[in-house]
Amino acid sequence: MFDQYSFISIISLAIVVIVFVIKKQKPHIKNMLICAVLSVLIPAKYVDIIKYSAISDIEILNGYVKSKVKEKVQCEHYQEVCTTTNNVETCKKYYDHKFDIDWTVRTTAGTVYINRIDQQGLKEPRRFREVVINEPASIENHYKNYILANEDSLFSHYSSELKRFNKYLPSYPKVYDYYRINRVLYADDEFKSIAQNWNEKLNNTLKKLGRKKQVNLIVVLTQQPPEFFYALQAKWKGGKKNDVILVYGIENQRVKWFSSTSFLDGYLNNDMHSKLRVTSLEQPLNNKLLDKAITIIDNDFTRYEMSNEEVQKEAFRMPWYHLLLALLLGQLPSIIMLLHFHLIVIPTRSFRV
Repeated sequence: MFDQYSFISIISLAIVVIVFVIKKQKPHIKNMLICAVLSVLIPAKYVDIIKYSAISDIEILNGYVKSKVKEKVQCEHYQEVCTTTNNVETCKKYYDHKFDIDWTVRTTAGTVYINRIDQQGLKEPRRFREVVINEPASIENHYKNYILANEDSLFSHYSSELKRFNKYLPSYPKVYDYYRINRVLYADDEFKSIAQNWNEKLNNTLKKLGRKKQVNLIVVLTQQPPEFFYALQAKWKGGKKNDVILVYGIENQRVKWFSSTSFLDGYLNNDMHSKLRVTSLEQPLNNKLLDKAITIIDNDFTRYEMSNEEVQKEAFRMPWYHLLLALLLGQLPSIIMLLHFHLIVIPTRSFRV
């Protein structure tokens, strides 16, 4: 398939050939071949890096703390001394300590390391002492979101309401303090108390449910009109592959409107989202409302496999400035070779004394 990379490769090779053909003094054919190969490989690597960054995404994995342990590990601090004997260089590392200490916290979602408070790690960090076995733990996990590669996908989100609701739209939740997260978001202070209550409840629920269903739950409480949901969906680009996002429009402490979504606009989970809506509308804002939602998600949620959408990455289109830079990088081997063989003559002035 002829794509952007094919175009870059052809142009890079053509420039290499033209440059060497028009020069009277020619380097060995082997060197020309090296230039030709590098002129293709270097842009290819650059294209891969840009493509990977475009589809790189972060999801939240949920579980609980299994254990915490003080571990002796290989020292990370050393000085390297190199000596040369008979034109042979030998290097040796001199370590500052016999070992270092890692303060390790193992959770069902992954492993985290508490920062040392001294270089070797001999002093126990206060944060390590605060770790409680079986407390909720959330970890950020990097993955490839192929949907992000295709701007024309049916599941790419755009909303003309983004500007209208911009100051009310919360940022997507992030893990803080190693493994903690606030997953119940709000813009109005009147929701602060129940948001804290629901956040604790959801985090404890996801200790088991997170792994069982491979799901991450996020709740947003708002007093804005229903169009707010579409603006949020656009800002969060539809959410992550394991998300179920619940948005409650509240008026007088009751649910005036409700919308929810999951990966690919709820694909494979349409019945679940319908049940969530029916059981939420006109209900009072209390723990019973959240309990119903959790039960429905536990019974009905199905996580869609991202691997099913891998074909989407072929639709990725690099911005023109990255194409130009990739093309320029492809010419570096030729320039270096020309300079090495003095095929580029840099004019200099000579002066008679």
